[in-house]
Amino acid sequence: MSYVVIAFLLLVFTSIRAFVLTGNSQLKEKEMKQEIVTGTLDKVVLGGFLGLLIAVVFIGLVF
Repeated sequence: MSYVVIAFLLLVFTSIRAFVLTGNSQLKEKEMKQEIVTGTLDKVVLGGFLGLLIAVVFIGLVF
């Protein structure tokens, strides 16, 4: 679960930095964000969100 939180925070952090920075720094941040979304961390983030969604739906149905 901690991998999901770290990956999500990293994605948010790089998105904010890519929006704020300019020039070469902005391009590097956009490349890093793209790697997070399309690399190995995307499976961690996607799996975590799906697990969270299933848990919320299950809890909603039970209660």
